[in-house]
Amino acid sequence: TPPIFAFVVAWVEDCASKEHLSDIADGLAPQIRLNKVYRAVGAGQKQKPTPYQIVGMICFYGRHYTSFFYNQQLQKWVFIDDSSVRPVGDWSDVK
Repeated sequence: TPPIFAFVVAWVEDCASKEHLSDIADGLAPQIRLNKVYRAVGAGQKQKPTPYQIVGMICFYGRHYTSFFYNQQLQKWVFIDDSSVRPVGDWSDVK
């Protein structure tokens, strides 16, 4: 199991609707088990694959990048924009 796992959620449309983005966010959990996403992961292993904790997300919407990262000192997610960094709360606030 690699110590870090990165993934991309992308779609063909130039501008996804807010409803579509909301549906995607609702399907994300703060922990990801790779064997639930990729069938080949863990095949033939006796031990369950270790879950990965999402600690950051880079977002691109409307020609603008923003990001969310988990701050361990604050024990909260923070929203990072061009000129500001502000706490947003727990995972449900990120979605």
